[in-house]
Amino acid sequence: MKMTGTDFKRVQEHCAIIMARDTWPAVVIDYAARGLSAKRLRWDVLYASKFPICSLYSYLNDDHIDTALRAIVGAQS
Repeated sequence: MKMTGTDFKRVQEHCAIIMARDTWPAVVIDYAARGLSAKRLRWDVLYASKFPICSLYSYLNDDHIDTALRAIVGAQS
């Protein structure tokens, strides 16, 4: 993974707030029922977390960010 440990931890903390909500299991079920991809779920969690995503693009691309999101959200979904 190309994301620095510091940035990974920050993204993880922001996403954890979204995934800690009582509605999280229902959200995962709803995404699956609507045929939305796991990738869409991961990125929606990142956007909902209000993390300053632009700061990551100084040294990462979408694939690098998605790899980190897969490690963070993938285990929870």
